[in-house]
Amino acid sequence: MEHRSSSAGFTLIELLVVITIIGILSTMILMQLNYVRARARDIKRIYDVHQLRTAVEMYYDDHGTYPKDLGSDAMSAYFPNNHIPTDPVLGRYYMYSYYPADNPTKYQIWAELERQNIISLNLDHDINSNTWYGNGIDAADPASEKCEARFSIGARDCIYDVGQPF
Repeated sequence: MEHRSSSAGFTLIELLVVITIIGILSTMILMQLNYVRARARDIKRIYDVHQLRTAVEMYYDDHGTYPKDLGSDAMSAYFPNNHIPTDPVLGRYYMYSYYPADNPTKYQIWAELERQNIISLNLDHDINSNTWYGNGIDAADPASEKCEARFSIGARDCIYDVGQPF
C-alpha cells in the first residue's frame, strides 16, 4: 500500500523564514536608499553654494560691492529663470553674511550638510563671520565640521562654507 503525504505546499515555519528574510533585505535596501538620498541632497547643497558664490562675484563685478541679501531681485538676475537656489529640505535661501554693513567687501555663504563629507569639508573656506551682518557663523571652529547631530536644525555642526574673507 502506498502512503501519500497530505501536505502539498510549504510549512508555516518555511513561510515565516522567507518572510523574515525578505523583511530584513527590504529594510537594508531602504536604509541604504535614505543614505543615498541624503548624499544627493548634500551634493546639491554644495553645488548651489558654488552657484551662489559665482552669482555674488558677478554682482560684485557689476556693482563694485557685494550684495546685502541673497534673496533680492538684483541677485535673481544672475540665475536662469530668475530662480535663486534654495535648500532642498528646508526650502529657504542659503545662509549669507557680509561685512561691513555699508558697501560690503567680505562675504560668506554657507549650508548645513546632512552627512559628513570629508573631502568637501576639507576644501571649504572655514570663515569666521560671527561679527558680520546677516547669518554669521564661526565655520573656522573645528566643531563646525564634526557632523554629530545628523542634520538637526540649529545644530550648526556640519557646515560647508565659501566666500571672500579678506
